[in-house]
Order: sequence, then structure tokens, then C-alpha cells
Amino acid sequence: MTVQAVVARARSSVGSFYARFGSKDDLLAYLGEHIRESAATEWGDALLAKSWSDRGLRDIAVEEIDLLLELRARWEARLRAAQGLSSGEADYEGFRRAIVEELASRLLERRSEIRHPNPEVAVRVGLWAVLGVIDHPPFGHAAGDLTPDALRHECSELLLRYLVGSSGGSGAQVEFFDVWS
Repeated sequence: MTVQAVVARARSSVGSFYARFGSKDDLLAYLGEHIRESAATEWGDALLAKSWSDRGLRDIAVEEIDLLLELRARWEARLRAAQGLSSGEADYEGFRRAIVEELASRLLERRSEIRHPNPEVAVRVGLWAVLGVIDHPPFGHAAGDLTPDALRHECSELLLRYLVGSSGGSGAQVEFFDVWS
């Protein structure tokens, strides 16, 4: 990409370009920041649109997974593009960490419903596990193709069983591999 190609595509002039940006790298940094800001705004708007009060842990977890599944495809491509625009300034992983922390705080408001001995760690590990599954869904091979509803259900089960144990409710300490037993 050249400055000349940018101004030609924008139907502008080189002088106009340099009046706004010092260099092509400045343009790329601006675009990367704009992409990150729009993804963060979209995420924030989606969180605000949900009613989180007076909801139990299960409802909140399912709602959070729905949001991740719905928005991930939209913001992930934009954020990865932003990462490629500048020299490492775009912090895709930082954005993901911020999302996990925001979702974790909502789940931890229902700490009394979590039976894992360390709720703070369990919520974060569970959310990162869900993000891993969402990022790399087990399509094909032995797992068979998952429909979006099946993926939603499996992610919900993974997170909730890790936090509260099996639906049988023995009250015993929850271990990571209990979700598969």
C-alpha cells in the first residue's frame, strides 16, 4: 500500500493526506485505533443492552456465552486486522482479557452460587476455556459438526459444570475434569 494508492482510492490529494497524517504508519495506527474503539463500543453497547440484575448464575453464564458467540465473529476479524495494521500496537489479546474480566465480574456477583473452592480463578479459567472452544470449535473429525445451538449448549455446560459441578449437586469440590464425567 502506498500513500498515492490511498489518496487515489479516497479521491483526495497527497497534500490533503499529509495535512492529516504524518506518514503512512500514522494512517495505519489511526485505522487500528478506530477499529479497536468500534469493537469496544459494540461490546459495551451489547453489555448495556442486557439486564443483569435479579438473574441467577446459570442465566448470566448463558447470556454471556450468547454474547460471545454473537459478537465474536464480528469483532474478531476487525481486531486481527487492526493488529496487522500497526507494529504490535493493536492489542487483540488485551481486548480479550478485558472482555473476560468484564464477564468474570458479572459471574462473581453470584459468588454464593459457585461451588468451586476458588471462584475467582474458576470463573476466569472457565471463561478462557469457553473462548478457546469458540475460537476453535470442534467441527469435523470425531466430534461431528456442531450447530450454533449445540455449540452454545456445550459452552454453557462446560462453564457451569466447572463452576457448580454436575447437575446432581453433591456439594463436593469441583475439579476441572469433572465436566466430562
